Amino acid sequence: MKSKKLYIGTIALALSIGTLAPLGNNAISSVAYASEQNNQKQNEEKNINTEDETKKDEKQSAKSNELKELIDDASSVKESERYNKASSFEKDDYNKAIEAGKNPKAESDLQQLIDNIISAKEKLGASSFNTYKQREGLSSTIALAEKLSKSIENNSNISKDEKDKLKNAIDNAKVYEKNVNKSGEEIKSTNNTLAQNINDLISKYNLDLDNLALTNDEFDKIIPSENTSYGKSYKNLGSLINSVKEFSEKDTYKKLNSKEKNNLTNASNQAIDIHNNFKSTTDQLKQAYNNLNKAYNDALVTVNSEDTQVSRLKKQIQEATASNPEGYGNAGEVAKLSYNNAKANANTIAKKENATADELQKALNNLKLAKLTLAPVKTKTLDDEQNQKSAKENLQKLVDDAKSYKKENPYKSASAENKKEYDDAITKASDLLKNANSTNAQFDEQLKKINDAKSKLAASKLDTNNNDFEQGKTFLDSLVRNKKIVEVSSAYKDADSSKKEAYDKAISDASLILKDIADGKDIAAEKINESINKIVNALADMKYIDDIKYPSTLKELIDEAPSFRESLGYYIKNNSQKDADKALIKTYNDLIEEVSKNIDTINQDQKLAEKYVERINDVKKTIQGKMTSEELDLKYKLNKLIDDAEKVSKRPDFNKAAQQKRDDLNKALEKAKKAETNKEIEEAISYLEAALKGFEKESLEDLLALAKKVKEHEDYKDVGDTQRESLDNAIAAANNALASGNDTEKEIARTALENALDQSEIKAIADLIRSGKESKDTSKDGKETVNPKQIIEKVIANDQTLKASEKYKKAQKSLRDAYDKALLQASELINKDDVKEKDLKAASDKLIAAAHALDGDKFKARLKELQDNFAKNKSKITDKTKRSDLEEKIKALDNENATMDDLLAVEKAYKEATAVTGSQTPVQGSTSTTTKSVPGTTTTTTPVTTTKEVPATITPGSIVRTGIKSIVGVAVVLVVALGAYALTGKSKKKDENENTQRRNDNEIK
Repeated sequence: MKSKKLYIGTIALALSIGTLAPLGNNAISSVAYASEQNNQKQNEEKNINTEDETKKDEKQSAKSNELKELIDDASSVKESERYNKASSFEKDDYNKAIEAGKNPKAESDLQQLIDNIISAKEKLGASSFNTYKQREGLSSTIALAEKLSKSIENNSNISKDEKDKLKNAIDNAKVYEKNVNKSGEEIKSTNNTLAQNINDLISKYNLDLDNLALTNDEFDKIIPSENTSYGKSYKNLGSLINSVKEFSEKDTYKKLNSKEKNNLTNASNQAIDIHNNFKSTTDQLKQAYNNLNKAYNDALVTVNSEDTQVSRLKKQIQEATASNPEGYGNAGEVAKLSYNNAKANANTIAKKENATADELQKALNNLKLAKLTLAPVKTKTLDDEQNQKSAKENLQKLVDDAKSYKKENPYKSASAENKKEYDDAITKASDLLKNANSTNAQFDEQLKKINDAKSKLAASKLDTNNNDFEQGKTFLDSLVRNKKIVEVSSAYKDADSSKKEAYDKAISDASLILKDIADGKDIAAEKINESINKIVNALADMKYIDDIKYPSTLKELIDEAPSFRESLGYYIKNNSQKDADKALIKTYNDLIEEVSKNIDTINQDQKLAEKYVERINDVKKTIQGKMTSEELDLKYKLNKLIDDAEKVSKRPDFNKAAQQKRDDLNKALEKAKKAETNKEIEEAISYLEAALKGFEKESLEDLLALAKKVKEHEDYKDVGDTQRESLDNAIAAANNALASGNDTEKEIARTALENALDQSEIKAIADLIRSGKESKDTSKDGKETVNPKQIIEKVIANDQTLKASEKYKKAQKSLRDAYDKALLQASELINKDDVKEKDLKAASDKLIAAAHALDGDKFKARLKELQDNFAKNKSKITDKTKRSDLEEKIKALDNENATMDDLLAVEKAYKEATAVTGSQTPVQGSTSTTTKSVPGTTTTTTPVTTTKEVPATITPGSIVRTGIKSIVGVAVVLVVALGAYALTGKSKKKDENENTQRRNDNEIK
């Protein structure tokens, strides 16, 4: 018996179990499992004399009865706790097995149908049983994160964005913890991500670990999700039943008297009944465990008086705390400290002479929970050698994965151009890895190129050429693989037999074609397309619609784009001859391409990202037929009006308008945001349009005039380079639109200019001009003054943004230090009660000067100029060693950690090298700038070396990575992308015979 492996939770205990009543020898019988019973039944049936027709009939009748019993039992199963705690996949498998059993195709299928139902039934709840430990670990990490979140609420050093990021991570983790459909790996990954967020925040701000680690009392208060509790209770009871069973087979069991055996037998039978009962609740499972555990402990003490529950628990604690658990070394410091707290408490309890079993069990449970909290985190290090290893290993992994990556989508369905870009990047990476002289900067650069190529592949459109063999084969394969999903759909079930037969035959024919292709036979693309057409038409006749996901993040939308392009709805619209359908597909692909290129920048503005997500999902719904094109247009129009209304409500002249006008707009705006049905949306549009008529719309000419005044304003000198560039681009677009006279271009340019003027630093100036003021404060004599305290507060508020920008990060160290010092001094000054105005003025002037002196924003242009000059003149450097060394240093400047100090040093080396050879080519041209300095500081240069640390990743949102330099730039793109479908001028005329037209549209031309 000991050789049998018991998989409680994956294969449940049998619906019936051997009686443990002490009949005769009082021995507890072996546990019988459903699978064993089933195998036994099959073996018995195989021994039936096949020549005996009577027995054949009896056998078939028995199978029919067994199948009927299983089907009749389905309603009871579906009302059970076990079914309720099962994942949707487990429920689907069970429901499919039941449905298949209701309509057996042949008598020979009966046994298979029975086996399928029993197997699917046994697996119900497996997700809860097998993932409860991962969910417990996530619960513990959530408790850690919530404690951290609460502790930093009033910490002014930590930005709101970072606080919100942690809260969002907690909310996401809670969703995963409760979602029974999530696999153990998904839960583990979520746990690791949350642990990393905790660790990064604590490390960045050097937070006090003692106040953040979980205490024993806090571990006690962790409440697991219902699925976690159910899965754990079920598994624990199953394990205990097995332990009792093994004990009953040992010689020591015979030492029990009949009463003790009866007690254990009764508790075992009751526990098995509860364990096998699908309707058993978590509380019933726990109670059954407690009852059996008590009887088992009593029996063990009878056999050996020293083998008490207390002694066993103490031994378990000693074994658990003898050494640190696996994963301890890679865990975050706060998780380690939490574990140490639980460990210390468990040891303290274990050493108590009078410790109770409850105290010990509680301490042991908390220790196990703390162990699950030890999720691995990555610790940032400045060790160059390790960093080099990491970059090289990451690149090697991408190269190793390339072969399998190219066998799947999105690579298979991508354009030839995008495939080539990826292939070339992999080839270059392989060459770099083989070259012993390759630098970390080169590894890092190639990592970026491969990842960029993969992003393009994910966004790549399917080739719309219907004769493309690979595309057709891929789509046909997906249609065949989708067969099981179709067969359980209501569309298939409700269809008449002729439509089902047409679909089944189309799938059968397609399977043969795919087999021929796999066998190497020459199959024409036309035959593949014909097969696709038959399946598509059969699905359309049944009114089948794909079950499509609508993700809530841009990354998820990008990742699932290749599979969405294999959906039935996409295929139909992509092959339609209607201009409206073509425009719809183009809109979807344009949006996916745009967010793929600029995801980091878009995600900087949550509201903007949400608009993209909503628009893409709406377009997908329209492609799938869940929204009409008219509904899509209505929603777009409403969202556009909401944006316009919100901008009007923020204008200075809004508060000067009549109260009734303001109330009308506010009420219309509120109504619009709540609109859901078509009727509500149409009414909201009507109300908003009427309310907006009460406010004069700022024309493109007016906005252009305002923008020019903003640039001429004395405070414009304080505006950062990024916002300046956005305004310059918007002004240029406005001038071009006015020159073209195109109304659509004017509207796009007007929106772009509105967004540029709405940027934080520029908006303050624009509002002053709109209100008739010339500066921020007005003195009694009418002269404009500047409040130095407000300037300092403004710089402090923007400090995090500045430090995340290239202007600060790539600036000379002396200039960064000067800015940090000026900021610290100014911050201390404004908190003093008796500070003098002149001191505030001096501090604000020094701070502004230090901020302007930062020269990191000039790095990119100067590097480009240096690279161009070197390429042009390197042949003039006759010393090969110097030339090679200089070339290596210039390449090293491409890494993200390079600063102006490094660039200045290389410029100096270049100048010296070219001077020696007599070259008169200047290093700096018209775009160059002189090294800035702040009064009281000096600048120094540091030579670049090839061992300088280069991180393995690019900073999210950087200009180099996104290709768009600001959120305003993306907003301009969004105006075009979100409006593309509405501007196609599609016909709204409906077909007179929709079904006929639909079939025509499905034909592959």
